[in-house]
Amino acid sequence: MSNMMNLNDESVFLADPDLRASMIEHVEVLEKVRTLLLVPAFNMVHISHVASFFDVDLSTIQRCFQRNRAEIESDGVTLMSALSFLNEQFVHLEKKEAGRYLFTMPTGETLALSNRPSTFFSANAVLRIAMLLGSNNVAQEVRTQLIHLVRNISPQERVVHLNREKELALDVMFAPDPASRAMAMGEYNTFQLEIRTALEAKIEALAQSNAALNQENEAYSIDEMLWDDRTIVGKLVKSYGARAYPNCNATKQVCFAWSQFYRELSNSYGIALDKRKEASARKCAYKNGLLDYVRPEEWVLLVRKAFAMCRQIGCHLRQSLENDVVYARILHCAAITAKDLPSANLEEPLGLPESVYQ
Repeated sequence: MSNMMNLNDESVFLADPDLRASMIEHVEVLEKVRTLLLVPAFNMVHISHVASFFDVDLSTIQRCFQRNRAEIESDGVTLMSALSFLNEQFVHLEKKEAGRYLFTMPTGETLALSNRPSTFFSANAVLRIAMLLGSNNVAQEVRTQLIHLVRNISPQERVVHLNREKELALDVMFAPDPASRAMAMGEYNTFQLEIRTALEAKIEALAQSNAALNQENEAYSIDEMLWDDRTIVGKLVKSYGARAYPNCNATKQVCFAWSQFYRELSNSYGIALDKRKEASARKCAYKNGLLDYVRPEEWVLLVRKAFAMCRQIGCHLRQSLENDVVYARILHCAAITAKDLPSANLEEPLGLPESVYQ
């Protein structure tokens, strides 16, 4: 706590991890600045509400978390999906649509979740973020409140964790006789052993927690890639355009490739996205692009068709996809049979030629 006795302004927290650690339990200062929207029962804050607390966009909180991951994770970070809330009585399910859920909490605030895990922070983790966000007005106010708190703590309270060790050491040094010194030394050694044991237990618990969280994050990354079929289709169509129309510029390659993709999609599976768009426009429910009219269960067919087009002209997909999880998803879609989707009028399962991996 190198700066604990020398606090002049709130910026000292930004550079001193020991100072941040010494103040991490004082989450009460958050409520002095703004109301923190904790989810009942879990006592966690959704990442979107953390962003709202600091008046920043989501990416700012994500960057802060990634840059200081080990420090923030030690305070309490977890992943939860909408499924964690469906059977809870403290929230009310307002709306469910296309895999997304809108919950209302007792405070009246809403919480939007999907089947994919979302990041939740403990109050301690939010306080840690406040001590790490530099030029943010809300974070600066939180740090100022911490300074006020520190200045009201006596010097004895600030070093409470060091006092016991010092007292025991002094007992050894000033013992009146050898028997008393031996007894004092035994107490000192016992104290050191207790501290070491507690520290080792804490380190082990933290390591297990981090390992579990890393597994959840890895699963989340995989789930995110598997869900993002729209991106996979876009990559495949772009690869097809570059290979099929080498003499055209990039813009025309993409334009021609999408036109061909939509034609083959309609011819093979009867998915006529342009007609859906026209029908939607007549109902005053206009959306932006043709892919907005793809039904959730149809994405597997879009991935399959885009891959089939690439396979037909020998695209080198490794150069454009660069992710084994994407390959796994493509393999899954290529292996779909008529038995799996009887209404889709599928051809035979598609193979994955060696040229795909070149």
